Amino acid sequence: MKKNSTSPQSDNHTQLNNMIPLLAVSSKPLIDTFITPKLEDLNRSMSSYFKTHKHDYWENQFSEYIKRTYTKYSNINTIAFNNQQRQLKDLYIPLTIEDSEGLRKITIEEYNDDFLPTYERVLITDTAGMGKSTLIKRLFLSIVEHNKGIPIIIELRRINKEKTILDEIIDQLSPINENINKNFVLDLIARGDFIFFFDGFDEISIDDRSVVTADITDFVNKASANSFVITSRPEPALTAFGDFKTFSIHPLSLDEAYDLLRKYNNNGPISDLLINKISEDLANVYEFLTNPLLVSLLYTAFEHKQTIPFKKHIFYRQVFDALFELHDLSKGDSFNRAKIRKCQNLSIEEFHQILRAIGFLGLQQKLKTEYTKDEIIDIIRKAKSFCTGLDFKESEFLSDITSAAPLFAIDGIYYKWAHKSLMEYFIAQFIYLDSKDRKEKLLLNFYSDELEKYLNTLDLYKSIDPKGFRDVIIMKFLDEYVTYCENTYTGVKIPIGDINIRRAILFQYDIVLIKYKISDYGENGARELFKCTLEARNKIRLGWSISSKSYKSGDEALKVVFSRNKNQHLLRFLLTFSDYVLFEDVNSVPYNDIILNIPVGKAYVLNDEKKSIFNTKTNFSKINNLLLSVISDGYLIISKEKAKLFIEEIKREQERESSFFQ
Repeated sequence: MKKNSTSPQSDNHTQLNNMIPLLAVSSKPLIDTFITPKLEDLNRSMSSYFKTHKHDYWENQFSEYIKRTYTKYSNINTIAFNNQQRQLKDLYIPLTIEDSEGLRKITIEEYNDDFLPTYERVLITDTAGMGKSTLIKRLFLSIVEHNKGIPIIIELRRINKEKTILDEIIDQLSPINENINKNFVLDLIARGDFIFFFDGFDEISIDDRSVVTADITDFVNKASANSFVITSRPEPALTAFGDFKTFSIHPLSLDEAYDLLRKYNNNGPISDLLINKISEDLANVYEFLTNPLLVSLLYTAFEHKQTIPFKKHIFYRQVFDALFELHDLSKGDSFNRAKIRKCQNLSIEEFHQILRAIGFLGLQQKLKTEYTKDEIIDIIRKAKSFCTGLDFKESEFLSDITSAAPLFAIDGIYYKWAHKSLMEYFIAQFIYLDSKDRKEKLLLNFYSDELEKYLNTLDLYKSIDPKGFRDVIIMKFLDEYVTYCENTYTGVKIPIGDINIRRAILFQYDIVLIKYKISDYGENGARELFKCTLEARNKIRLGWSISSKSYKSGDEALKVVFSRNKNQHLLRFLLTFSDYVLFEDVNSVPYNDIILNIPVGKAYVLNDEKKSIFNTKTNFSKINNLLLSVISDGYLIISKEKAKLFIEEIKREQERESSFFQ
């Protein structure tokens, strides 16, 4: 029989080999290059405080920090291996990032001068599971290996009203509680050569959001000689970082997804079998292959059952089943691997029910994903009280979800969901299975200005209950759209076809136009244009993704700043239910350097004001063509009349259902 390519013996051998480059990495070059010169300079200018903390103290603090954190980020816990640690480099697929204008793509295999320090302030935004945290951990390792600066990763979910960024930095430099002068540390940082990664802006508690945002802004300003990278799912509050260059992570190609699958199986037979099955039905599974997290979960699900689930919620359920049952399919058939689960009296469905309640309790805490031991024990206790009739010890359940069925991972003193999307799956399941007559209210609670935080949860719910999603979320969306159309551009003497295009675009996007003369914007003028752009951003509704595009004609240029709001994403959901029947075909004329007769250096919000220069007969259709050209990632124009018919059809269907139960 062929030896299993991922046997315990080979794993141990691999882990031993992986330690060799780790042990070879020295922090001394970094300290000699970036810390010692600053300490010498400070020694000549600082007070007696510094002289009581000599060079060797601070050099040792930074040296220990580099060694400790390099070791930490060299390993990753992955669900594909039941949260057992693996070397990050062994599983990392170089990710490609793309700027918001679609003009620049950079592949991040390791530290890249085209990325850092070319861009000193970077914002990486993307949806769940695209690899944002993994990317910055890979950069951290490479910065150390290539002696490019002092990297520090700040997990923003741990910053709040009581704990500042500087507090967290001091904690990392000195894990043992010690009285360290904050001003001295800030002075050291302000001298440059640090690279700060602020990871997970979207995981900051909503209650702490404004305070932490102000703390980040203040810290960046005080330490402006350094480089900064913020990662986040799309969030309206990210507009506070308007001077950061925005990138997103490019979806994996098919070859990259296959390479990642082979890495998970160490080029073994399971990955080959999975890739063959994918190729037989690529269209149905393609969505999972563009996202690194979903690729890893696909491997986990397939290893368990050797079938490919095509619906997202079934996909996550199969992953849960695999983690709960811990099947080993590496020899071609399944058998129960020896394991100890302390809550043996709980069935798999009862286990699932408790996790649904735990997920919902996290939702009530503003999607909190990480807890101290006391906090998670309290949450399990509350979940137990909700799940009437189930008897188990909270401490034993906690042991099970971190070891036997590792939905949670331990990170120092914290317990956190192995990935936020797992929590969102259980929230969606709770709303569908456990919320009873509160279901509609809970779904509508997501439909707010903070909708961006719940997009993945809604996507999972849509997979579980497409009809319920349609009757609540899509109905509200279409009703708002019809109301919007009936109350905008009234009394404007413009062809109705052009008005409908403008309404449909502005329902999805907030748009600002800025005209400027190229000759006026030299080195100093560029700063003024940037300020004008910030002014434009402050005038729009802080949508979940902001981009800009410029058009030039001679010495004149027109800059378009546009922001996708929540409606733009909900429109994508709508495609699932309408199969394009609600949309109009649009034949736009290519934009051809139209420079409007408006003052330069001022931001103009596009709206339905009758006196606006953008709403004249001469300019209306030209502006439409400009907007259709700007929205290069595709646009969907909804028909108001078709939307009204769709609403009426759904209402008739609901009436038929009601009469059936009478």
